[in-house]
Parts: sequence; C-alpha cells; structure tokens
Amino acid sequence: MKIRYLRLLLFFFIPFIFSYAQVKKGKTVKGGKAASATGKFPYLKQQPPVLLKGGKKISLNIQNARIQDIIRLFQEKTGLNILASDKIYGSFTAYVKDVPAKDALRSILEVNQLYFIEDPDANLIRIVTRGEYEDYAVTHLIREKVFVIHIGKAAQVADAIRPMMTKGISRLLVDNKNNRLVVFDVPERLEKISKVVKAFTSPPGQVLIECYIYEITLDSSHEFGLDWSVLDVPNIIQQVKTTFIPRDANDANSPANPGLTIIRSDNLPKGGTVEALLHMVAGDQKIKNISNPRILAQPNRKAEIHVGRQIPYNETVTQGLTGTQNSSFKFLDTGTKLTVIPSISAKGKIQLKLQVEISTSPGFIEFGENGSAGKAPEKLSTTVQTTVLSEDNDLIILGGLIKTEDSYEDKGIPLLKDIPLIKYLFSYRKLSKKRTETVIFFRPKKVNPDTYETVPKKYREAAEKLGKS
Repeated sequence: MKIRYLRLLLFFFIPFIFSYAQVKKGKTVKGGKAASATGKFPYLKQQPPVLLKGGKKISLNIQNARIQDIIRLFQEKTGLNILASDKIYGSFTAYVKDVPAKDALRSILEVNQLYFIEDPDANLIRIVTRGEYEDYAVTHLIREKVFVIHIGKAAQVADAIRPMMTKGISRLLVDNKNNRLVVFDVPERLEKISKVVKAFTSPPGQVLIECYIYEITLDSSHEFGLDWSVLDVPNIIQQVKTTFIPRDANDANSPANPGLTIIRSDNLPKGGTVEALLHMVAGDQKIKNISNPRILAQPNRKAEIHVGRQIPYNETVTQGLTGTQNSSFKFLDTGTKLTVIPSISAKGKIQLKLQVEISTSPGFIEFGENGSAGKAPEKLSTTVQTTVLSEDNDLIILGGLIKTEDSYEDKGIPLLKDIPLIKYLFSYRKLSKKRTETVIFFRPKKVNPDTYETVPKKYREAAEKLGKS
C-alpha cells in the first residue's frame, strides 16, 4: 500500500522537479539530474548559427513537454531536420510570443544549457549536451591559420594573442626563425585573433612631406618681402603664430626682416600649382627653384632635410696631462635645414612642428695671433619655429625669410684701371646690395597602411630607418 502511494506522489511531482531544474541558471537536465554547464573547456562558446536563425514568427506555450515533442513541433514550424542526443531527456517548459521560430528554438536550448551542431548541406540540426559539443569542437571545429609577421617580432605578437585563445583546445606555435605564428582555434576566435595580429603588424600611418624651396630676388617695390595678402579671401588663408629667432640683435629691428608669416591654404588647387601660385604673388620678381625634397616621416618622429653645403674645418683637441694633440675634421652645415615632427590627430588632421634654419658662412674666424690657435667657419643663421594644423594635402607656405648680401664690383677706365700704382686714379669699387626672400612650401599627405606600398621605395626605406633610431 505504501509503495502504491509513493508511486502516485512521484507521478505528480517529478514533472515539476524537471521543469524547475531546466530554467535554473547554470543547470542542464541530464538523466533526471542537474549537471554542471561549464564542462572541460569553460571558454568554449556555441558557434554562431547558420541554419538556426530567423523564420516565421510563432507563439508557444509549452508545459512539461518531452524533448521528442519539442523536436516534432519545431520540425513542423521551421522545416529543419532536427535530431536530439539520447543523453537528453526530461521535460521542458517555455512561453514565447511573436518570435521567429528558429530563434525561439535557439533560445529554449540556450536557457536549458543545451547546444546545437549544424549540417547546412543536409538541412540538419543536432541537439547535444555540453560534453558532446566539446568533443565535437575538438575534432571538427578547430582550424589552423598561419600568420607571417612582417613588422615586429613573432614572440611579442604571440604574447598579445595568447589570452584571447580558447583555453584547453587551442594551440599556438611560434616560429622565431621565419617570424611566423601558427594558431589552432575555433573560427570565431581565429577571426578576432586575426584583427589583433593585423593591428600589431600593420605599418603605422605615416606622413609624406613634399617641400618646395624657392629664392626670390626682391626689388625696391618689395621692401618688406612678398605680399601674401593677394590671397586673402574667405577660407583660403589662415595666419599661424610663429616664433622668429633673429640672426643677430640688429636684424630684430631691421625693416629688411620684419617677421614671418605662415599661410595655410585649404582650398587652393592641389598638385602642380606651387610655382604658378608663387608667380601670382611675386609678379615680375626673379624666381629660382633651390630644391624640391620629399621625406616620409613616422608620427611623432623627427625628420630632417638639409639643402646646402657642408664646410669642412679642422678640430684639434689637446690632452691635459700629456699635451698630445688629436686632430679631426668636422663639417658645418649651411644653407636651408628643415626639421619636421608630424603627428596625426584622432580626427585625421595633420599637425606639423616645424623648425627652419637659413644659414650662411661669410668666412673663417681665426684664433690666436694670425690663426696660430686654429680657425673655424663663422655661421650666420635665422631660425623659425612654429606649429601648424592642416588637412591632408593642404599647402603650407612659409615666407618672410629675407636676407641681404653685399657684393663689390671693380669699375673703371679699361686698361688704365689695371695699371699698378696708378690704377686707383682710374677705378673704384661699387657696392651692390642683393635682397632675397626664401619661400618654403610644405604639402603633407597621409600615407595609410593600405597605400604604404605605393610610396616610392627610397622614401619608405628612409622612414623605416628613422623609425628604428
């Protein structure tokens, strides 16, 4: 009699127990008992669905249904072939309203910590337990991908991606000799790892700086240099604050060197218009193209361009105790020296920190009596420092670098001016002053990783050499 009552109680309460176990977080019904849903590989996740998504919207109210009933119902609603593992049994309870049929089945499986394996060719879905899905992943889902590291070291990239890999089932091989990585993991993780590897090994965005250096001979109508106000129309020019370091104390007050101006031209025609623009401003003045250097620079790295001469001189160092003298040759740079530090903002604008030095050497300075202690070249220089923010491919104009050179020419009566002793009676020296203005155009261009290979090889190699220094 007691056994009969016990069987009756179990008949009424077992469905309730199964239903409660199925919706409790972190539990899966398996053989009527609650089992851990983490499994051997806790970082392994269900692969994204191919078949099991979308479908016609349905509404369901399922109470204490067997897995066989669930399969039969969703086969009719989705048109999929569905099989369930014999290790899944118990009852299921679910309520959905206006949900795509395939999404509804996927949600029921997820709530009950069950997994699915798809076979798109057969239009087949297999419903399995966590353990069965892990076994399937090890034998079927693991893929191999080889990464060739062109920039950086394979060992460093391996350290970056190792925490992203699926623990327990993934593998990582590091080939330091050939600078390669071989990764074994599920496709979903391989896709994320590929993005990280690309970010680590892609060439950084760089800046190609084109420079055009001109020298303009000024006449009396251009006492203060070229007048850039002819370009002063809306949205064409922008004045930028500049620091001017004069050549000497006299230059600071000289009207021949009134200061410097940087003009950023946003809307001027791009490419091949520099000399035409200069002729528009200079008019009939004599224009001489000094050089058109180009340099590829990495962000926040200093790049230098020197156009001019290197004057050699002898340097002698005397040792204090022994009196031994060691001589070596040094070189003094004169001409035009450009130092640029580019950077790219988050919004894609280019910032250039510019320093320009214009220098000459009028001669040598002697030390000691009649140069007994040696001599070194004298250097006169004007330096400009500024920071300008521009758009990609804008034209930046640096002007106002004016210098005056004195030259003497012997004039007189032919033949008589060449006779010794009396030549001074028939000749004289004429002083000529030549005033010139140096104008430098900068055109910065962003070079993205995708377009890096289009840059001429010699500029790429120079930039990579600077980046390692």
